[in-house]
Amino acid sequence: MPLNFSMLIVEGNQELRDRLSRHFLSLGYDVMALHHPRQALSVATFKHFNVALIDDSLPEMDGLALMQRLKRLILGLRVIVMPTRDSREFATEALARGAYDCVLKSCRLSEIARVVEEAVEVQALVETVRENSVALAEDTVISSSPIRDHELETIED
Repeated sequence: MPLNFSMLIVEGNQELRDRLSRHFLSLGYDVMALHHPRQALSVATFKHFNVALIDDSLPEMDGLALMQRLKRLILGLRVIVMPTRDSREFATEALARGAYDCVLKSCRLSEIARVVEEAVEVQALVETVRENSVALAEDTVISSSPIRDHELETIED
């Protein structure tokens, strides 16, 4: 599924950021890996991302605040927040504030990749439904237009 899908990784730990970046590049994603929220917000003003992996504790801004600002800049962005420790309260808050999911940083890369793949699949399905809805709406408008009705009457005469 990663064909033409882009991923933003915002992770303060360079070793983890590099591991995540290499892993998702190997899976075919277009990856941009950054360490600071300001960089992510700047890039998001001119580049579209399908999915973002965001560290929960970043300099100057927590991961949830960054998530909300990115989601305002990028329509349909699926955000996966990566907390350091397992906390039901944090996960509940993250989901309530718009995260697609939470995955512990200590999880295996295969588990993180599984959640990312799910997020990408959901986004692809939503986009397909949106495109089909627009096409259906256009067909409906065309099929009931006075011009089309007049042309059909002319053809029948």
